[in-house]
Amino acid sequence: MRLFPKEEIFFDYFDELAEKIEEGSKLFLEMAQTRDYSDVKVAKLKRKLSTEADNITHKTYERMHKTFPYADRP
Repeated sequence: MRLFPKEEIFFDYFDELAEKIEEGSKLFLEMAQTRDYSDVKVAKLKRKLSTEADNITHKTYERMHKTFPYADRP
């Protein structure tokens, strides 16, 4: 078993996820600073960004289990 995956797609997923985290953090900070908790901004943060981040995480886990099929076993 390799320590680092042969496929570098993991790093693309990590970059995508980092971008979503940054985008969500900036929106949250803006909301906190302006005290603008409008339904539109809350929905974007909770539904759009959270869902996109969850999808990236799910793709990462799927790829991880295909690349390292025994990674979750002792």
